[in-house]
Amino acid sequence: MIETVPTGRYSFNPEEEGFEKENRTMQAQLMAPTQPPAPYPADAPWPVMRGNPASTGAPWAPLEPVLGTGLPLRRFRTGNGIFSTPVIGADERIYVGSADHHVYCFDPLAGEERWRFKTGEIIDSAACLGPHGGLYVPSGDGSIYALDLEGQERWRFDLLGDREGRVTTSTIFWWEGNVTLGPNGLLFAGNDDFYLYAIDPADGSVRWALPTGLHIWGAPAFGEGLVMVPSFDLKLYACDQDTGALRWTAALDNFVSSSPAVAAGQVFVGSFAGTVEGFSLVDGRKTFSVDLGAPVYASPAISGDGQLIVGALDGVISSIDLASGEVRWSYSTGDAVRGSAALGPDPEQRCDYLIYVPSGDGSVYALEPSGARRWSLDLTGGQDYPDINASVALGRRGLATASAGGEVLWIPYDHYLGNPAGLCVKPSDGLPSDGASLHLVSRGGRANSDALGAEPLELEVEAHEPIRLRRRLQRAGRPVNARLEPSVVVEEGDYPHEVRIVPGERELVLVPRGELSAPATLRIQAGAATGRLRLIPRESAAPAGELVGRRFRVRRMSIPAPAIVPTFDQIGIASLSIDVIVVEHDPETGRVLAWGLQEFGIDEGGAQVGVPLTRTHRFAFGGRFQDGRLVLEAGPGQFEITAFALPTDRFRLAATLGEDGLPSVAPSLLLEASRPSLGELLPQLSSGASVRWSELPGLAWASLRTLPLLTRLLRGRLHRPWGLVDDEGQFVGVGTFRAAECPPRQDAPFEVQAAWSSGRRRVALSIAGAQPGAIPGLLLVDQDSAQPLPVDPNALRVTRDGQGRPTGATLAIPGPLRNKRLRAVVVSGLEPVATLDLE
Repeated sequence: MIETVPTGRYSFNPEEEGFEKENRTMQAQLMAPTQPPAPYPADAPWPVMRGNPASTGAPWAPLEPVLGTGLPLRRFRTGNGIFSTPVIGADERIYVGSADHHVYCFDPLAGEERWRFKTGEIIDSAACLGPHGGLYVPSGDGSIYALDLEGQERWRFDLLGDREGRVTTSTIFWWEGNVTLGPNGLLFAGNDDFYLYAIDPADGSVRWALPTGLHIWGAPAFGEGLVMVPSFDLKLYACDQDTGALRWTAALDNFVSSSPAVAAGQVFVGSFAGTVEGFSLVDGRKTFSVDLGAPVYASPAISGDGQLIVGALDGVISSIDLASGEVRWSYSTGDAVRGSAALGPDPEQRCDYLIYVPSGDGSVYALEPSGARRWSLDLTGGQDYPDINASVALGRRGLATASAGGEVLWIPYDHYLGNPAGLCVKPSDGLPSDGASLHLVSRGGRANSDALGAEPLELEVEAHEPIRLRRRLQRAGRPVNARLEPSVVVEEGDYPHEVRIVPGERELVLVPRGELSAPATLRIQAGAATGRLRLIPRESAAPAGELVGRRFRVRRMSIPAPAIVPTFDQIGIASLSIDVIVVEHDPETGRVLAWGLQEFGIDEGGAQVGVPLTRTHRFAFGGRFQDGRLVLEAGPGQFEITAFALPTDRFRLAATLGEDGLPSVAPSLLLEASRPSLGELLPQLSSGASVRWSELPGLAWASLRTLPLLTRLLRGRLHRPWGLVDDEGQFVGVGTFRAAECPPRQDAPFEVQAAWSSGRRRVALSIAGAQPGAIPGLLLVDQDSAQPLPVDPNALRVTRDGQGRPTGATLAIPGPLRNKRLRAVVVSGLEPVATLDLE
């Protein structure tokens, strides 16, 4: 196996004299460049996500850096967040997809956007550059697009339109497995339909497809004639590249999203259990396992001197010696590391290579092979969404990555020598070897580097704004977890609140339960960490105008805590939106009723895209509007997470209205849920597509591959290391959102009557004059409390005629609520059509 580092190539040859097979000692020797191991464009320094066919995070061909160009750091903005890794072609051009549905070509030398191409959904994985000027782009609309390098479409492979008997229980057909080009010239990619595909790059035809039991997110890696990819069904698959014949499978400790890395006759992956595992290329036998103590999302990088470098969700970058399995060194960034490291040139030539790693704190780090920091650069720029979760790609003049805020970033290799703003050159991570501290966290998830202390930190806040705090606990130089056991004392003023512990025992949230009208001083303790805050209410300049009938769109939602949430679904959640309308407002009491609607798998024109079955979710909000501050809270409901809808207990949105009348100032989001049962999820775990009788055996086999894993997951055997739920099975998610004008909708009204059914067990609607496809909704209000009844509005059962027109609907009411005096607000889509008292 050949590994590349910036100064040349290193060869690991098990047959070479001096190679000790028993302990797998890896001897590196510098050698001259050789022929490319895959048909990449000769002038493309980083044509695939992990740089080379073995996915080791190093350039596929010798890379001589071009220095002293005088070019500045470049920032290119897209319309939504980016989680996918850029690829770099000739003339340093960067190709990257965004959650705004576009793939972009940026020219960092000229500082220009060259072109953009629109697909039908988000782009959540890396493209691939091929020979003859081809760019292959995977999209969440279920298609892979072949473009030329000017952004013109050559062909499109639409997975929803070409199933060819491939039966699945999946609810989503997004391409989240990064596209790679194999040594045999075929394209390889995993899809959320549970299949690994081999595709002819000439015309997009499927050569073969391998069924697995769950989603595939990692980029395939190659070695010894095999293509290897992990599936979320807890297996690593190794197939013949040409035929798809299964050579072997290996059992994995937990979910694996990282791309495998191949070196020294082994394949390595990181898992959500916090382990890095190695397997023999010959038969899949496990040869290697190291526990890093925190879930690993990133892909391993493997250097010529025998280091495996990978980051984890506790913010620690670790180097593992492949010969001994010992951790050589660790470096803490202080925030989750999801992006994968790349091994690139040292512009000062002090080391054979530097390790370039992005972090969730919004910085890029350049570490020396010893683990010492050469430099780090804070690239947040005041963004609400600071995470850099895309991996690093290496060009000839600089490196590229991308942020959750939607920026594509290009940094010249020698940029740090000019002492730019945000630069840090301290060799160590600056954290104490032992001790505990409390740090304020922004709504977007960035932790303040300075800890709270005895002197109160003054913080200007909106009256409704949750306060997030993160405890950092270090022992022997590594982060550790222990119970928070928080205590909050209001020393001065009045601050009604509740304390919520974010699963994982790293963060706590102070959720206001009333108005902060005057400054308040808090003393906060979490274990051995203590600190004080002085909260100062920010003055509100609320715009005048009627609130009833006001509409807005909740978009670009982000839930950075717990850290496992963006790991699973940051871009998916950011791509979704919820349309909201205020239906009632009492100016004297501030009481508000609002209705929300979310449609998944439907594009702007109403067409189905990226999923075999669309889903619609309704939200019944109660809340308050006072002094320009809007707080909306929904009880039982459903929150879309793209693979399925999560049953929720509480969903809270809060913000201050800006000058434009939108809730755009200090927006916050709180989501709480109990761990769902298999019975709650099973109705969703069907594609909903029509299945022919001949396909029923395939559907049965697909179910057998998937259901045992789901049972294991829901029983808690997999998610314990993730920090997703607490000991009682409760999920608490904290984050932010952005607000925009609600686009016009075509929600036609209809005639409706509402009444109790016999025994007051259900509320029944009789509907007349509705349009085909209309979406009825029912917001039930307790007339005594003037707040929504705690009933999931998605439990509304709608009957339709043969043309799809709703003719009636029923909503079951739990026993304890049947004696309430109720008022029914009936809506069509987002349009209120009637308010009726139920007798």
